[in-house]
Amino acid sequence: MPRYFIAPDQLQETRVVLSAEDSHHFARVLRNAVGAKFTAVTGGRAYEAMAEEVDGRRVVGQIVSSEPVAVPPVAITLCQALPKGDKMELVVQKATELGVAQVLPLRAARCVVQLQGARAEARVERWQSIAEEAAEQSEREGVPRVLPVTDLKQHDPGQALTLVLSERS
Repeated sequence: MPRYFIAPDQLQETRVVLSAEDSHHFARVLRNAVGAKFTAVTGGRAYEAMAEEVDGRRVVGQIVSSEPVAVPPVAITLCQALPKGDKMELVVQKATELGVAQVLPLRAARCVVQLQGARAEARVERWQSIAEEAAEQSEREGVPRVLPVTDLKQHDPGQALTLVLSERS
């Protein structure tokens, strides 16, 4: 059953309205029709709905049931130094599938990639959308947050348990 993360304003009393992008995915990509079921997640609850209006730009579902979203007992933050190319996209996707709560991209002294400014913000937005897609695909109850790119020297883990994994050559 497809799963979508929605904003609170997309939830009405007994109905769920999917965004244009999610509606396109539901109707055109998955080729669902009236009567098909989907799950919408927002505000700590998962709503199972049955599509009653299906259009390529708008899908409205009647809420069949709802249940609270399970919160993981431990929130894990993955701090990842920026790899070359598009490898960070794979890191974000797999970390989401494994259940991390946050991903912190780090700019380190020996990183080839040195993202800053508008370029860094655009990449973080891209990684956030990848995290959302991966969370929907893996049926997670929430989407991990991708934090802004930070310098390793400025990162303060606070009171958290910190594990640093590195490869020595």
